[in-house]
Amino acid sequence: MATVANLSFDTKVLIEQVRCIETQLSPDAPPEPAINSGFRSREFDDRLVQRARFLVEQRQWGPALKHAAGTWRTSIVVACGVAALFGAGATIAAISGDSTINIYWLLIVLIGFNFLSLVLWITGFAFGMERLSRGVLTLGSSWLANLVGRRDSVTGAADKAWMNSNLGGRVGKWRYSLVNHGLWLVYLGTGLLALLLALTVRQYDFVWGTTLLSNSDFVQLTETLGLTLQTLGFATPDAQQVIETRIGSEFSPGADHRYRWAQFLMGALLVYGILPRVVLLLVCRGMLRAAQAGFALDYYLPYYMRLRQGLMPAHGDSIVVDADDTGRDLQDHGAVPVLTHAQVSRIPETTFWIGVELREGSDWPPSQVSSERVLGHIIDSVSQEEVMQRLQDNTAREIAIAVNAERAPDRGLQRLVKTLCENAELAWLVLLEKDGAITSDARLEDWYRLAMNCDIAADHIMQSPE
Repeated sequence: MATVANLSFDTKVLIEQVRCIETQLSPDAPPEPAINSGFRSREFDDRLVQRARFLVEQRQWGPALKHAAGTWRTSIVVACGVAALFGAGATIAAISGDSTINIYWLLIVLIGFNFLSLVLWITGFAFGMERLSRGVLTLGSSWLANLVGRRDSVTGAADKAWMNSNLGGRVGKWRYSLVNHGLWLVYLGTGLLALLLALTVRQYDFVWGTTLLSNSDFVQLTETLGLTLQTLGFATPDAQQVIETRIGSEFSPGADHRYRWAQFLMGALLVYGILPRVVLLLVCRGMLRAAQAGFALDYYLPYYMRLRQGLMPAHGDSIVVDADDTGRDLQDHGAVPVLTHAQVSRIPETTFWIGVELREGSDWPPSQVSSERVLGHIIDSVSQEEVMQRLQDNTAREIAIAVNAERAPDRGLQRLVKTLCENAELAWLVLLEKDGAITSDARLEDWYRLAMNCDIAADHIMQSPE
């Protein structure tokens, strides 16, 4: 994939949405190349943006492109509301009844489930189990949003592209993690607020009970949890106060006793529940931004390859391999005119040409190419050695590799092309087609992937009649 470093993530998503709309609604029609004049930049990606924005404005796709983002935001708001209700409801349920609060039961309800979620999130990342790292609440929040891309319409196509870009790959992994930590923060935050409100307006006695564990176990647990809390300035109960708090004790707690347990509870929620989630939230936010910055448009898709041939002008001293200058202007709403088709591809005259396993009857070498610039035709190991020797003996390091576009590029052919590219400074890939033949998009994409794996630039790939 080619990274579009100078475009924002939202702009890349816009381009992908336009691509998905054009390819899904008109799968057999080539994309209209675009704007013929008035470009502010000579870069392909900048012209791609200008074309996309022109089409969005001209065809009024704006509302369709914003639909998925709005649905996603709505689903997250609903999920936050559910998380808030769960947090407040869990706290109220744990302290309801008489005027006593079971300390460790409340901690389990709030911090225990949160800790289990953290373990699942870490496990999901460590072992590549995405559903664990996303979290149940996050999966629920995305369920509604994932439905919007299933319609066969402009809105459905735009939604599908938005979902793939924002919720797939590295971007989706960190976005889901960000939302997951955010929802747990809402849960813990509303739980803490509900507890603070209850402790403010009512007087509670704090107790704990056990059937299997001893007093010393709870004393040790409380002391362990209290070490960090004491460092941060929270009051914590001592060993005697822990023992006196057990259910069935005849001790009558005083104000200091209640105050220490209240501080312990709120401090534990902040330090062991909310604080780790805040840290992870900030980490995921930073990783999400990094993933968005590294998000790449796949310029080796047939859609982008066709647009590249139409959007980029011919340049340099070259020979014309294939040209089609036909075109028409679209109605201009104050913008520059748009051509429906333009395909001009050029290769420098100093380039050496190599044929690779061309079909019988192919017109090789091309009539426009000087015989001095033809290194040969590779059909077996002997001819391969001869071509490689000629390539190494020549001082010019630019080569054009001609192949049969109809043939499936297998691994052996890819290794051969890669070897040729490694012995040259610059390489072109020319896909030769029979006159009148149309190579399928699936076969073209196979060749484009081969070119990508061989480090052949996207603008150095072209189709040409034999």
